[in-house]
Amino acid sequence: MKLLVLPRASNPYQRLLYTNPAMDQVEVNYFDPPTKYLAPLAAPVVIAKMVRARLHGTRLAHMHWLYFLELPAIRPFGPVLQWISFVQTMTVLWTMHALGIRLVWTAHNIVAHESQNGYGERIARYTAKLACGIIVHSAQAVKQLAEIGVRAPKKIQIIPHGNYDGVYPPMLSRAAARKEFGFKPGETVILFFGLIRKYKGVEDLLKAFAKLEQPTVRLLIAGDCQDAGLARTISDFAQKYPKQVTFVNQSVPEKDVAMYFHAADITCAPFKNLTTSGSVILAATFGKPIVTPRIGAIKEIPETAGVLYDPHKKDALLGALQTVLASSKRRVTMGKASRAYADGLSWDLISAKTYALYLKALAFKVKS
Repeated sequence: MKLLVLPRASNPYQRLLYTNPAMDQVEVNYFDPPTKYLAPLAAPVVIAKMVRARLHGTRLAHMHWLYFLELPAIRPFGPVLQWISFVQTMTVLWTMHALGIRLVWTAHNIVAHESQNGYGERIARYTAKLACGIIVHSAQAVKQLAEIGVRAPKKIQIIPHGNYDGVYPPMLSRAAARKEFGFKPGETVILFFGLIRKYKGVEDLLKAFAKLEQPTVRLLIAGDCQDAGLARTISDFAQKYPKQVTFVNQSVPEKDVAMYFHAADITCAPFKNLTTSGSVILAATFGKPIVTPRIGAIKEIPETAGVLYDPHKKDALLGALQTVLASSKRRVTMGKASRAYADGLSWDLISAKTYALYLKALAFKVKS
């Protein structure tokens, strides 16, 4: 089976999915998204790639994200670029259908976070219409699709997001990892980890942390922040609390990921909105207590794995942090529950189910 995967992701998700023995019969051909300078040519490049793949026998494509076809909304050309992004995406999807390439769509996000155009829901509906199979990671995502008008029970299959076992082997002990950051034995460390964007709620975490007023609690924020204003806000906060806050504004290399989690006692992911969170599953893989709002796929995480709070309640994040900080014994119990949740997210089963969906998609009766 020849498969075209769009786009190639920088995170390990696709690597874990496609290198599993269940995918031995699949020949994967990735499409690498163009650089930002070539983004206006993304559609022609993708179409050329699809035509070539089809001529070489490819009958199936797996679309993971659509954002690589978007253009930056630069003022005063924002509305024009938004429209071009929309046209690019719709053209690629239509061409794929016209070429007879069956489409499987994994709705990691129903609509791209902080989308650069106002057409996200229309694109999602059109993608769902053309798709022969739709993968979602939770029952909550099925509800989110229904909210934008996508109701396709024959196409949609729930296949969870897998854990990160074996991806980030520990290079340092817990004591050595903490020493790297200058954390003292009696201090409790809260970790915010991953690409830093507005929708991830880091500003809410800063406000809650300021109200904690616990001098032995440290906050470690690590991840690339490409929003200059947001990066400045975090940097200013770190300068205000130099003994308690550490800000590492860079993409963390794979070899160093385990060091950050071994140094931490708690992970916090205060999302404002989401469909699925790989960062929460990463925290569970490392067996860390998770503080996060009860939204999206997070609703399906066991309550015992951390503190899942109601984001609509005043100071809910602050209260959640205070709860998990109150007892080291309880944190140990939460960590064990968190790891047990990750144990249930085996790639053997996930890859096998995905392969079965590919076979189903190839046999799916496509409507013109």
